[in-house]
Amino acid sequence: MPVQYYTLAALCHEITPVLCGSIIRSVFTQQKGELIIDTKSQSGEISIHISVTPRINYLFIKNEISRARKNSVDLFRQSIDAKIDEIKIHPSDRIIFMKLDTGKRFVFQLYNTAAGNIYFIDENNNILDAFKNSDVHSDKQLALAQPVTEQEIDYSKFINLGNNPVHSILRKLYPLLGFNYINEVLFRCSIDANADSISLQKNDFEKLKKEIRKLITFFEKPVIRIYNSGDNRKIISLAELFHLTNSDYTEFDTVNDAVLNYISHSAFTKKIEFFKGELISRLTGIKHQTERAIKKASSAITNDPEEFERTGNLLLANLYLIKKGIKVVQLEDTYHPGNMVSVDLKPALTPVQNAERYFIKSKTLYQKKIDEDRRLNELTSRLKIADELIEKFESTSTEKEVDNLFKENEKLLQEMNITKNKKDDERPPFRIFQVAGGFEVWVGKSSANNDLLTTKYCKPQDLWFHVRGAGGSHTVLKIPRDTKNVPRESIKQAASIAAYYSKMRNASNVPVAYCERKYVRKPKGVPEGTVYLDREEVVFVSPRLP
Repeated sequence: MPVQYYTLAALCHEITPVLCGSIIRSVFTQQKGELIIDTKSQSGEISIHISVTPRINYLFIKNEISRARKNSVDLFRQSIDAKIDEIKIHPSDRIIFMKLDTGKRFVFQLYNTAAGNIYFIDENNNILDAFKNSDVHSDKQLALAQPVTEQEIDYSKFINLGNNPVHSILRKLYPLLGFNYINEVLFRCSIDANADSISLQKNDFEKLKKEIRKLITFFEKPVIRIYNSGDNRKIISLAELFHLTNSDYTEFDTVNDAVLNYISHSAFTKKIEFFKGELISRLTGIKHQTERAIKKASSAITNDPEEFERTGNLLLANLYLIKKGIKVVQLEDTYHPGNMVSVDLKPALTPVQNAERYFIKSKTLYQKKIDEDRRLNELTSRLKIADELIEKFESTSTEKEVDNLFKENEKLLQEMNITKNKKDDERPPFRIFQVAGGFEVWVGKSSANNDLLTTKYCKPQDLWFHVRGAGGSHTVLKIPRDTKNVPRESIKQAASIAAYYSKMRNASNVPVAYCERKYVRKPKGVPEGTVYLDREEVVFVSPRLP
């Protein structure tokens, strides 16, 4: 609607006295498909904005210039310092001419399609430059449509166009009116838009012609409104639209103000739609990722921890039958009397140590099962939330609904790493956990990140952790300056995190060295992530996240 013919005509009439006499200071683009002409007159600075992006064509003026420092390109240099003499619209097409005192002209073709373009031509219509595809158009003459004088259309011509819906026939006869004004005329005449044209009587046709002339005359002193016609669709109108009586509308003093409002709303709606699509896309990705994780977690535990515990008890009950050095022993299954079971043994271990080995396996598997069950519950909950959010966002139809839904679920979206918390931007670039006592543990993500953590983000009193004898992440337990005693549980949890982010993640008992950061050295020239410890303590832990 910003480039409906009569809207453009009214806009030209409105901005002509404002722009005529202004001097062009610069012409540039800083957004795809939009050209900005920076002008100055005695009354101040004015910028002309013209877009030829398909389906987003527009023209409006603003009382200030806002040029970006980057990604801004100067164009149409031949027009610089020229004065604007005249602005007018083509008598029968959506083309605006802006004539300069040099005799050259800007031609704005606002077709709202890919054919829209901006040309700079001389007195003989030779193309000097073009906004789009300038190489293709250079050294050619611009072909302009010849003005068409509107002829009085009689009933016989109307009937001869064939039997089609009245609305379609009128759009052919009055192409400049457009869809919404044709609807308005039919509404005012109480004629069904889908009625067969051949069924229309001559007196109905004369009523239509009279109402059309009346509407076009009204455009000369318009009532400028933007109607909200439903489905978030906006319509700029120069007249009261009785067929939209039940729709909300906003009145404007000028066509330019209405166009500015329309473009701002359209840009915001487009941004919201893109935002909504991005959210749904990322939620869908989270959903598929979580489904795969659930499948993996469900099949993670293959051995029964109770079976290992039963085997350990069976060995303890039959210690007198077992000798050190044997690999296998046959024992009666006390859990299933009458059955014999075969138990594998390590020859180097005593019978008691072999039993203890099975108890350790059982305990490890029990812990893994607890961890996996907890993770499975978390993943199932995450999947349910993702499904619910996808359904909710897909059901939104307006920017207000999207905005409200986003605000209601902002914390959930942040927890799923779909959107960022503002505080996250201020957080250090490491994995961060909280352990017993409220202490934080920071973990490096790569060799370079390890170096950054150890050399730039650690204080002398912080405790530094690393798995002994294997590759892994630098891990730091952050110790506030006034802390007197660090709980043993905090140290063990930090060590478990270091073990988890190492090549010994799947081991059951991992040695982790730790010391205060002041005892960690990084000599010059050593590879990234390599450090030396002047002193250390060692703690044995299971790899685990808090």
